[in-house]
Amino acid sequence: MNVYVIGLLWVAGAVVVSSGLMIAIRRIFSEEHRHASDEAANRVFTIVAGLEAVLAAFVLIDVFSAVDTARTNSLQEADSLVAVYWDADLLPAPARDQIQKLVHEYTNTVVNQEWPAMRAEKPVAETGKEQLDQIHDAIAAVVPSTAAMEDRQTQVANDLTTVYSDRQQRLDAAATRVNSIVWLALIVGGALSVGLTCLFGGTKLRTHIIVAGTLAGTLAVLLYATYQLQNPFGGAVQVSPEAFSSALSQFS
Repeated sequence: MNVYVIGLLWVAGAVVVSSGLMIAIRRIFSEEHRHASDEAANRVFTIVAGLEAVLAAFVLIDVFSAVDTARTNSLQEADSLVAVYWDADLLPAPARDQIQKLVHEYTNTVVNQEWPAMRAEKPVAETGKEQLDQIHDAIAAVVPSTAAMEDRQTQVANDLTTVYSDRQQRLDAAATRVNSIVWLALIVGGALSVGLTCLFGGTKLRTHIIVAGTLAGTLAVLLYATYQLQNPFGGAVQVSPEAFSSALSQFS
């Protein structure tokens, strides 16, 4: 189902639930009783809703930043792979051919094996790590005959170190989720915020439903956006392997 349709269903569900809660509370508590608790409910609502807004905003900004970071790291990893491939071109055979062959294989592994696993929130196999280790061994096995070749060997090794680092950050990002305790705080805080609005008195039922429904819908949107963004490689905003596919097209 389309991600936007699901989002609308989240909002609609929150509005329906808040409206039902509003009607139920109005039937249970008289307007006079609700009027009497206005001041206390308003004070508690100010604290609870304020904390909920701060927490929801902080978490949403954090996961959005994580998506941008994951995208940047993926681009850097792909760029470093291209650098390893072409810098190895000046190394002697057979090391040159072995390194370029392994870089090509590793890039294929990232696109066709690691990315689908990250998108599906499944463990990533060690195949890619083993291929990088083989590239490292091939670089280390080169015995440079000139200073220029030694400099190129060092450059290739440095580029590979960057690939290792960016790959680890990519895998860490794929395995990181919003903590269950944070989710509990977000959901409970949102429910309390909406519930407290139902305790206010003096407002016509239709107006009261609109107020509570607007708050519930807004919180539902924030929670849904957080849920979709918590996996940078899945959900609504996906970091694609396009950079690695582009790198493959550069390898001859």
